Amino acid sequence: MLHGVVGSDAVSLVTSGAAGAFSDKNAGTAKSVSTSGFSINGADIANYTLVQPSLTANITRAGVSVSGVVAGNKVYNGTTSATVNGSGATLSGVISGDNVSLNFSSAAGTFDSKNIGTSKPVTISGITLGGTDGGNYNLTQPASSANITAATLTVSGVTAANKVYDGTVQAALNTSGAVPVVVYGSDNVVLNSSGATAVFSDKNTGTAKQLIVSGFTISGTDAFNYILTQPSLTASITARTLTVTANSISKPYMTTITFTGNEYTYTGLVSGDLLPSFDISSPGAQPSAMPGEYVITISGGALPNYSIVHVNGILSVGKNLLTARADSKTRTYGSQNPVFTITYTGFLNGDNISDIDNLPSASTTATLLSAPGSYAISLSGGSDDVYNIVLVNGTLDIQKAALTVKADDKEKVYGEPTPDLTIVYSGFVQGQGQEVLDVKPSVTSSVTDISDAGEYEISVSGGYDDNYAFIYVPGTFTVSKIDEYITFDDLPESARMSQQVILQASSSSGLPVRFELSGPGKATITGDVMTLTGDGKITVTAVQEGDINHNPAVAISHDIDVLPTFDNISSLFTPNGDGMNDYWYIPGLEEYGKVEVTVYNRYGQPVYHSSGYKNDWDGTWNGHPLPSASYYYLIRSSAKGPIKGVVNIVR
Repeated sequence: MLHGVVGSDAVSLVTSGAAGAFSDKNAGTAKSVSTSGFSINGADIANYTLVQPSLTANITRAGVSVSGVVAGNKVYNGTTSATVNGSGATLSGVISGDNVSLNFSSAAGTFDSKNIGTSKPVTISGITLGGTDGGNYNLTQPASSANITAATLTVSGVTAANKVYDGTVQAALNTSGAVPVVVYGSDNVVLNSSGATAVFSDKNTGTAKQLIVSGFTISGTDAFNYILTQPSLTASITARTLTVTANSISKPYMTTITFTGNEYTYTGLVSGDLLPSFDISSPGAQPSAMPGEYVITISGGALPNYSIVHVNGILSVGKNLLTARADSKTRTYGSQNPVFTITYTGFLNGDNISDIDNLPSASTTATLLSAPGSYAISLSGGSDDVYNIVLVNGTLDIQKAALTVKADDKEKVYGEPTPDLTIVYSGFVQGQGQEVLDVKPSVTSSVTDISDAGEYEISVSGGYDDNYAFIYVPGTFTVSKIDEYITFDDLPESARMSQQVILQASSSSGLPVRFELSGPGKATITGDVMTLTGDGKITVTAVQEGDINHNPAVAISHDIDVLPTFDNISSLFTPNGDGMNDYWYIPGLEEYGKVEVTVYNRYGQPVYHSSGYKNDWDGTWNGHPLPSASYYYLIRSSAKGPIKGVVNIVR
């Protein structure tokens, strides 16, 4: 727009050729601009001189950007600061020919937060432009990203205790002073040690052994920015004391102790560990060691992880136990005390009472007339160098004196009057008699004047005394039988076989008489008639056995000779070597012709055989006498045919 045109002069501004120029190219504000090329046109331009306008204008800085600037990764440190690396940086937007450079001396980076993360945005600032033309440009600060990794947090103030070997790898921690190292700024990080544990690398002893620690944790709002490193600790395992104590034992004198190596007790051994072997000995183990105390020495043995302490024992050689026991005795009231004796048990090596220094003695308070009962036999005294004498009292048992109270035996003959009953005593002591008895016994019997013959008891009972024990001896009341006798008439001296003889006998008591024969088979008796059946001598005995009141009569015997008939074979012979009737006789043997004789016993067994009998059989078989018995014969006669019968051997 034109200024200064007067009135309605026809003057117009022509700007088509107008141009302007700054005083220099550099950026600035209200910079002077020289103009040219403005002109005027119109009818009145001759009246005017155009003055080119004086102007000012701003030259603003050109924008440039930078690339290749990298923010560095970092370990968490509680701040947002980041490092900037511009070694690969390039500028974009610099006008050709300008001298522009980058200046990183004040460059800095800032993470979006202090916390850990991956590809975290980083704001970069402080990069400036240098060079002669640097002031004409505005630099846009580059953007980048980087990682913040967790910071390593260690633990301090934790100690591990040394320990004595216990067979485990467990270690004890002291966490009372535990603190995390290093927590940045005012970060909220709390160390948790409640679950902390530690173990040794092995259970064995060692110095400054490395521990394996675990269980420390952290918490708090900032704990995630840290990685906790478990503390590195060492501790020592020292040897455990194993105390091995030899057992203290005792033995009697003159005995031998044989140590097997197991006579000890121990403390301190961890379960599962095995004991070594030990040597145990003592001079007192030999039988010759006198009573006293001897050291039991224990030695040897080695065990890894242990310090072995040997504790010796004591072998007490004691006196042998010798029991002196008073032998219990008994005596009766009123008698002298017996000689007291002592029984010893426990002697060794052939010792006897002659080897004892001082023998004990025995005594009692019981006197001659002490009442029946038990009294102590007391032992006292006694001592010896190698025997410990134990005294055991005995007992003197005073029993009641045995007082025999016997009913006098009585006797009478059947039918006679009954005599009075009496008692006799034996066993009173010290001149005492029945007058001292508390209760005298009584005597009774059932015998009367008419009691049958026999033996009856005379009873004694009812007595009592404090000092006497009654021994009742019953008596015997004998009622004797009356004697009787037999009258037996004589027999004829001889008779022939088959004859009968009348037997006449009677008894003085009137009881019947019976008859017995000494030769069975030679006769039979029916009533008082005897029939003769065999030849030889016969004894007939008259017998009366008596009865309850009569004694048996003296038997009376009579003999009779029975003569054979000539036509009968002898049915009895007596082969006893007296020269009479010793062979079996067959009368008229020559009339039988050829004779074969066989004799059988009652079982049908042949006991004699002859093919030419000569009246010479003496009652033997195979050289041995046959017993008295009845035998059966078979005679085979060529003249008379077979003949059977019975022959009796009587010895």
